Amino acid sequence: AFQINFANHTKDSCGSGGRYIGVEGVKVRAGRWFKWRTAITKADGSYAFAARFRRSVRYKMDWERYDFALRSGGFSSAQYRGPYKKGNWDWSISSGVHQYYAHIFRAAHHYYYKDNKGLKRPKQNSFWRSKLRIGAWTQDKGDTGGVHQSGSHFGGLVTGIKIYRYGALPEDIYATTIHELAHSSHYELLGLNFFSVSTKVKESWARGVQWELTRMVYPNYKGG
Repeated sequence: AFQINFANHTKDSCGSGGRYIGVEGVKVRAGRWFKWRTAITKADGSYAFAARFRRSVRYKMDWERYDFALRSGGFSSAQYRGPYKKGNWDWSISSGVHQYYAHIFRAAHHYYYKDNKGLKRPKQNSFWRSKLRIGAWTQDKGDTGGVHQSGSHFGGLVTGIKIYRYGALPEDIYATTIHELAHSSHYELLGLNFFSVSTKVKESWARGVQWELTRMVYPNYKGG
C-alpha cells in the first residue's frame, strides 16, 4: 500500500494544551478521470491507499461515512476539494468552517463506530432508510444549540440533526452533537413510543449521554 501521511488535524483546546490531534474515520479520495481510490483515516489522521498513483491526482475529503453525512447548513455537502498534485497531501486544520465540521464529525464517529458504553446507535443507513444528515450551521437560526428532527427516522432526505455552535469551544461543539445524536439513539431504542415520552425525560436522557460520552474525550468537561 502507498502510505500517505495525512495530517488531518483539528485543534483541541480542552486539556490538551492546544496540540493537534488526528481526526479518525474521515473518507479521503484521490484520483483522476474515472480512476479513484478511497481510504479512511486512522486514529492519528494518517491513511493509505491500496495503490500508487504515478501522476498528479485530485484529492477530495468527505465529512461522511456510511451511516451519516455532514451538510453545510441544510443541503450542500460539507466536502472539501483538496489540491491537484503528485505526492502526499497533508492538511492541518487550524480555523474556519472545516475545523467546525471536524469537531462535529469526531462526535458522530464516536457515537456510531467507537465505544459508546453500550448505547443504541443513532439512525443507521439501510435499504429502506437514508443515512442521517447532520446540518452544520454557521448562523444560529434563533437557536444556540442543536435540534433533532424525529421525522428524519421515516426515511427521505430530511436533515435529521442541526447544529448551531459555530465559534463555540471544541468541547461544546462535541457535546452538542452528542446530545442531538442521543435523541436519535433514544428514538431508535423506543420507536414510535418515543413520541409518548415527556420532554423532561427526553432531555434528561440526552443530557446524561452528553455528559458521559463527552467526558470520555474531554475529561474536564463540565457543561450540560
